[in-house]
Amino acid sequence: MNNEYSVEEFAEEIAHPGRILLFIDDGGTPGKLLPNLVKNYKIYAGIIFLSDNYREFDISAKQSLDAIGANIKEFHAKEVVNPPSNSPWRGLSQQVRLNTLSEWGAFLKKYSIDILHLSIGSEQYDEFGKSPLVSPGKWIENHEQGLEKVFLINMLTELRNTYKTEDIIFIQDAKANQVEPVFKPCINPDLNIFKNSIFYLPSEMICGLQLADLAAYLLNRLHHIQNRAQSGKISAFDLMIFQIYNSVKDMTRNVLLGKRVKLPAAD
Repeated sequence: MNNEYSVEEFAEEIAHPGRILLFIDDGGTPGKLLPNLVKNYKIYAGIIFLSDNYREFDISAKQSLDAIGANIKEFHAKEVVNPPSNSPWRGLSQQVRLNTLSEWGAFLKKYSIDILHLSIGSEQYDEFGKSPLVSPGKWIENHEQGLEKVFLINMLTELRNTYKTEDIIFIQDAKANQVEPVFKPCINPDLNIFKNSIFYLPSEMICGLQLADLAAYLLNRLHHIQNRAQSGKISAFDLMIFQIYNSVKDMTRNVLLGKRVKLPAAD
């Protein structure tokens, strides 16, 4: 990570009382699989925790996975619902997977104090890029990178407005193929950000990131469920996703709600 912390030591920092924890993950649907879903839909979700409650959650989350057995090392919502052939979730019954999804949905409701998100499709993003508000050479062409930047900027604004005096640990799921923890500078004079950095960690190491994965997954999955509901093709997992969403919807909101959209500029 850096030469100051091992993963175990960093986990202790997460559980240090009196801090705000922000866990971020992303999800989405490549292509255009559904007629009422925008092309290349991408979503970022962030869940806010109180560090005072993190150790209790971490113990419960690990006990949940240990009780399953089957060499399950990580909760990953997509694999729980639709496990690929090489997933350890593949050999588990539907009922075990439904029970696990329900249990982690209860974790999301019990331990999160806010769930913030932002999403866009590639065609919508390209339309934003044509706006006269965008200066030449300042637009980030890749819609996933642009969305991530807008989300992070507005998360910082949200944190400044709500948690200005607390210490904040900023943790995001590692990029694909990243096996070692890394950190990137995130300096904001109005916030007490731990080590002035965003920490990018493989989600297997941090249960809070696995819960952020669930938040991103269920917000993305709702679009699929609504499409299938029109043809009466609702599965037991769809119903569970609806149930979890209904339990947390009052703490779930778009990070841009009521705010002017900030168009992303390249560094």
